[in-house]
Amino acid sequence: MNFNIFHLQTSQIDELHDVIENTVTECYNNIYAREVINYFLSYHNTEIITDDAINGTTVVLLNKDKIIGSGTLVGTNLRRLFVLPQYQKKGAGSIILDYLESIANSQNLDFTELYSMIPAADFYFKKGYKTIKTCEYKTDGDNYACYRRMIKLLKPKKNIVTWNFNDKTFKITNGYDNRKNLYNNTLCNFYQSDEFAMGTYSGGLIKDGELIGHIDNNIFKYSYEQTTISGFKESGYGSGTISFNSLNKLRIVNRSDFEATDNMMLFNFEEV
Repeated sequence: MNFNIFHLQTSQIDELHDVIENTVTECYNNIYAREVINYFLSYHNTEIITDDAINGTTVVLLNKDKIIGSGTLVGTNLRRLFVLPQYQKKGAGSIILDYLESIANSQNLDFTELYSMIPAADFYFKKGYKTIKTCEYKTDGDNYACYRRMIKLLKPKKNIVTWNFNDKTFKITNGYDNRKNLYNNTLCNFYQSDEFAMGTYSGGLIKDGELIGHIDNNIFKYSYEQTTISGFKESGYGSGTISFNSLNKLRIVNRSDFEATDNMMLFNFEEV
């Protein structure tokens, strides 16, 4: 088959939405409850597709001028990688993923990360992605959406990782930024697989947040997304220096920068 990859045009958004809806419905129909499928589809409406194309890079894969697949890169996050069922296992997904990873490399990103539904996890594993944590989210009724948090290092690993964040809880100390927001009541639960780590956090002025990244020697580099209690969404990049405090507990001294603003946040993670 002759596939061609292009950046998404505004005139293609409705067609892309139909491709995503058809793919999700057909591929997940025998795996997830209808309420879970509807939950997935709510994250792929035309408004969100448009916003992600503006804030990141969205590509479409064409076969005879018809969209048969797509993928998006926003920051380090790969999202919305779908291929119509009749074109799966023909190399289409690899074309899209390889192209988006090349863009990430051109942006000098250290890693790419994604949320994978269970049926797609094997594909990502074969492409070099590693699962940090298998997660579940409660949707309507008694239904749960299960997915895997996966990550891939785009640059060669330099050092053997000796730090262990896994199943540890950290509190934020000295939490402030140049907008004078306090984060001192925020707790973060970490999970780790080899050099990769992620944390989920809430408390203080943060309703919920997640960070994910990799450990290189004594530096933790990560990207994050968070929502404040007022509903404001923020995302960006950060790095922290790892050490032990006077109680022989882990400490991460961080600086995080918000995307598209001049704001930055200074804080420490202290192991509880």
